[in-house]
Amino acid sequence: MNQSDGPQIRKSPVLAGFLSLLPGAGQTYVGHYVAGFTNILVVGSLMTLLDSGQARPAEPFFGMLLAFFWIFNVVDAVRRARIYNLHAVGIEEPMPTDSPLVGGVLLAFLGLVLTLTVTFDVDLDWLGNVWPLGVLGAGIYLILRYRKAKEQLEREAMSRMAHERVATTPSPTPPPPPPFVPPTFAPAAAPVASMTASGGDDEYVEDTAEADGGDDAPPARS
Repeated sequence: MNQSDGPQIRKSPVLAGFLSLLPGAGQTYVGHYVAGFTNILVVGSLMTLLDSGQARPAEPFFGMLLAFFWIFNVVDAVRRARIYNLHAVGIEEPMPTDSPLVGGVLLAFLGLVLTLTVTFDVDLDWLGNVWPLGVLGAGIYLILRYRKAKEQLEREAMSRMAHERVATTPSPTPPPPPPFVPPTFAPAAAPVASMTASGGDDEYVEDTAEADGGDDAPPARS
């Protein structure tokens, strides 16, 4: 059954963005529960780390990360609501996954930092010296991803041009059939001897017989 056959429940992008002021609530409203709980865990972990004072050398970095992720959470909720509405009217649009990669990576990183700080009482002063490596790694990742996307676009363009070239090339015209030639028959052969010639031969035979008969006649008596 087509989704556009009956009335569909729409999700308000405005309401989704407003609810996302509490991180994760907007995603939960749209129906992406895993993404919603991931967002609230990321924000809560960052706030806990900043409040503990254990990451003091890297507090500016974590503070900017918290602000960025909060805004990202609002934008993501609005986008998910709009895509949901497009699917409701039958327009095919890639639906974002309910298991966000960004939130998972951040949760793993923050979980590691909090484990080192709270569980093992590890001093995090070293973060103030090594956190620029994370920025460098992110830059290298984006460059590699850009190159991969560019190569994929070039391959798609070449494939599209090849298909267009094949479509516009006229197909070869088959040669015309050879002209029809009616069959010819040889005329019948004429008779070798005519009737007149046959009659002449008969007369010649009769004359010869008379001549022979004259020779066979008995000689006259003296």
